[in-house]
Amino acid sequence: MNVGIYAPNRIGDAVLSLPFLNLGRRTFPEARITIVAKAWAAAVFEHHPSVDNIITFDGAQLKGLLPTIRSGRSLRAAGFDRFYLLSDSLRSACLARRCPDVTALPLEAYNILPAFQWADVLVSEASSTIIEFTALDRPIVVCDQLHLRLHHKWRRKKFFQRRMDTELLS
Repeated sequence: MNVGIYAPNRIGDAVLSLPFLNLGRRTFPEARITIVAKAWAAAVFEHHPSVDNIITFDGAQLKGLLPTIRSGRSLRAAGFDRFYLLSDSLRSACLARRCPDVTALPLEAYNILPAFQWADVLVSEASSTIIEFTALDRPIVVCDQLHLRLHHKWRRKKFFQRRMDTELLS
């Protein structure tokens, strides 16, 4: 099986996607896992044991709709059986358009850390009660909501508030 993963463009987001690679390797131990990323984010994945191959694109190859679609056609030659999008951008959707089995993380699951049980509590930037959580065994994840896209901000903020309420009450 040949699995492709479109990695996030920002370095911090790419680092946060590393647990997803570990999960992918555990789920598909015999698969060939290929990372598709912009050149500056590809260095994060170079020596990761779960990554077999890295396909990089520079800024010119992904600037505008037509160059992005052309770059997506080159991904078809890689012969992916499954393709995962870790970015919810139009660019990533255009790149993966020609791949057979594309899976995008839903908006509610864009923060994948709770799935890997790295954190017990999600704390939004509005919370100032971090001192109360110092007794937890696992680290606290602080999510900066200022960098979220404006049209998704209200949905994500509502999700985090519900998640915080359930985590604090349980």
